[in-house]
Amino acid sequence: MLTYSVISNFARRTNRFLPIASNIFLNKRNYLKLHGSRLVKGNTKALVVPSITPVRMGGSFHMPYTLNHIEERVLLVLKLYDKISPDTLTVNSHFSQDLGLDSLDHVEVIIAMEDEFDFEIPEEHQHRLMRPKDIIRYVADRFDIYE
Repeated sequence: MLTYSVISNFARRTNRFLPIASNIFLNKRNYLKLHGSRLVKGNTKALVVPSITPVRMGGSFHMPYTLNHIEERVLLVLKLYDKISPDTLTVNSHFSQDLGLDSLDHVEVIIAMEDEFDFEIPEEHQHRLMRPKDIIRYVADRFDIYE
């Protein structure tokens, strides 16, 4: 069960909490419902979510990831990008050949991934990340996830 102090410290450090998960319930005196980075009082039952306990890695807090979780987040970021059609997007889609993105769009996608996963991707690695599956593998390697 997550505690209020862990969440407030995490939200204060990162200015966000679980960009994908929108409804997480916490056990406190009056149950608190988390929406983005705002805590709102609610009177619902607490939901135990053991897989989203913040972990300290490299000076900041990160959620423990799985390959499926990383894939969902990468695809969500790409679907929200205005120049990519969600209907044509797959894990194996090539950014320039299949989706029609130019080099500037590719840089914007990489920046969006850096913001989503809260780490910097060096320039010498960016040219290799031309498909969503490449980004998923790169992020998984970064967080030492091997499934």
